[in-house]
Formats: sequence, structure tokens, C-alpha cells
Amino acid sequence: MSLPTTPLASAPLDPRLLALAAALLLIGALMGAWQWSRTERHDPWRWRWLLWPQLGLVLAITVAAYAGALGGGRLPWLRTPGVDKALHFLLFGLVALCMHFATRGRTIGTTIGRASLRIPLAVGLPMVGALAEELAQAWSPHRTADPLDLLADLLGMVLFSWIGRRLTSGGLARATAGP
Repeated sequence: MSLPTTPLASAPLDPRLLALAAALLLIGALMGAWQWSRTERHDPWRWRWLLWPQLGLVLAITVAAYAGALGGGRLPWLRTPGVDKALHFLLFGLVALCMHFATRGRTIGTTIGRASLRIPLAVGLPMVGALAEELAQAWSPHRTADPLDLLADLLGMVLFSWIGRRLTSGGLARATAGP
């Protein structure tokens, strides 16, 4: 069974944007490999090198989406209900997990009324990027802004940041700290 194509699916892709997406992915992988090569084996935060390949992947997917490579029936599995939200959840959640390692679990504090709130940098920093990207989608012919995408991003970031805290606050951090 062939899926119906839309005019967008038959529109030519901009090879410059696809080359940029590939370059971002490669740069992320190279930066991650460089940081990994400089990481001590017993460093409890040694997984921070994973941030670079993950950021490269997210940026490459974003550029490919703006180039129209992901829409218009080019990848039919993306039209499966829930796949878009699951990808937002996983991609931004993994950014938050990797950023937890990169920021060594640091938080920023704020006060709302009499309540004080600590926000992990691993959630706050990527959330700013996710919000800016969602707002930018309103001006793209290949993208649509969706507040539920932003919610999926936030939920993924919160869960994966929590997982990062659990991994580094308990036995893992102490067991790998070395002598």
C-alpha cells in the first residue's frame, strides 16, 4: 500500500540544509569523542561527553525538519499517532540526562512568594531552547507549533533529569569515585 503524497513530499529538499544537518551530527560526535578521550575513568561525571552527540542529533533533526525532510509523507512512520510526542520526550529527555552530567547536577534557585524552588540546569537550559524552537516553528512552512510538543519536551527533561540525579546521588557516584 502506498501512502498518498502531498506537494510537499515531492518538493525538492534543500541540499545545503541537509549538509548542515549532517555536519552538526558529525561535529557533535567529534566533540563527544574529544571530551571522552580527556575523561578520567573514575570520574563519576564521566558520562558528560554524551551531551555533544545528543545535541548534534537534536540539532540535525531540527535542521532536517526545517528543510522539509521529515514532513509531507517522506517518513510515513512519523504519522503514527504518538510517535512525534514520544520522540520529543526521548530526544529532549536524553539532552537533560546528558546535561545533568555536564553541569554536574547543578541547580538554580528562585523564590516564588515564600516558597523557594530549585530548578536543575539540566531542565532549565534545554527548556529555553525547546521553547525558542517551538516558537520559531510558527514561521516555518514545514513545521507546526504545538504546545503538546513542548509539554512532551518538559516531561522528558524532568524524568531524565531525575534519573540522572538518582544515578549520581546514590551508589553509582560513590562506587565510581575511585580511591
